[in-house]
Amino acid sequence: MTSPIVAKLQEEPIMELEYFVEVDEEGLVSTNKLYSTFRGKRNLNNRGKAVKARIMHATNTATMQLLDNGVEWSTALKAIYAEGYHVVLLIDLYWERMLNGSWKFGGSLTKPKRHKKTGEMRGGGNPQSPYQKKDATNYIKLIEDAVAQATGIDDSAHLLVAVMKHEDPHERVAITYRIHE
Repeated sequence: MTSPIVAKLQEEPIMELEYFVEVDEEGLVSTNKLYSTFRGKRNLNNRGKAVKARIMHATNTATMQLLDNGVEWSTALKAIYAEGYHVVLLIDLYWERMLNGSWKFGGSLTKPKRHKKTGEMRGGGNPQSPYQKKDATNYIKLIEDAVAQATGIDDSAHLLVAVMKHEDPHERVAITYRIHE
C-alpha cells in the first residue's frame, strides 16, 4: 500500500515553481541566530528579517518567471481560493557539513561530562549520532511565512510540507512550490 504522502508527490501538479534561495557568507545558520526573545516572545531579529526578505525575493522572482511563460499568478490564486486546490511545499536545505567531526566509522560514544557543582563525572557512554544537529524543522515556519507573504496564498493551504537535508559545499535553500487539485 502506498503512503498518501508518496501518492501526493507522484501526482502531477497544475502549477509548479522551483527555485533556490542563496544564503549569506555565514551559510545556513541555526535558527536560534535568526530570532530574539523579548518579554518571553520570540521575534525575528534583523538577521532573520534579512533571510525572510531573501526568501520572499526569490519567491517573487519565481512567480514573475511564470508570467514570462504566459501563466498568470491569478490562476494560482483562483485555484486555491475559488476551486479548493492546495499547496505542496518541498524544502531542501543544503549544508556544507552534515557529519560530526568527532564521529568515527563503526560508531562512537559520548564522553562523560563533569557536573558543575559536585565535580563528579556523569553521563557518557551513549551512542553518538554521526550527524550534526541541524534544525531543519525550525526553518519550516520561517520559509512558510515568507512564501505565503510573497505568493499571497495563506500557509493554511500548505497541506503537505516536506523537508530534506543535504550535504553540499554550496549552502542554499531549494524550494519547490506545487499547486494540486
